[in-house]
Amino acid sequence: MEGRSVIAEPTQDLVCILRSSDPFELGLAKSLLESAEIPHVVLGEAIATSMSLPLTYGTAQLMVGASDAGDARAVLDEGMTGSDPVEGHDHRHS
Repeated sequence: MEGRSVIAEPTQDLVCILRSSDPFELGLAKSLLESAEIPHVVLGEAIATSMSLPLTYGTAQLMVGASDAGDARAVLDEGMTGSDPVEGHDHRHS
């Protein structure tokens, strides 16, 4: 298994912190969370990848455990701009 990209406790509540159809934005967000050692999972990415489709055919959702949501949002706020807000999360548009 690479990094900590899998939620440690499969029974915990998950919170969506980013929705994106941009593979570069999603990659940056995942990299930021991995650097901060925040476990996460991406819903929707595997379907597009397994069918050799670009993410533009759907939107991937970056999920973290509810207990990590605040920290994850802070990491993304600090490292990203120009994303669509999710659940009260306000990324700034340049």
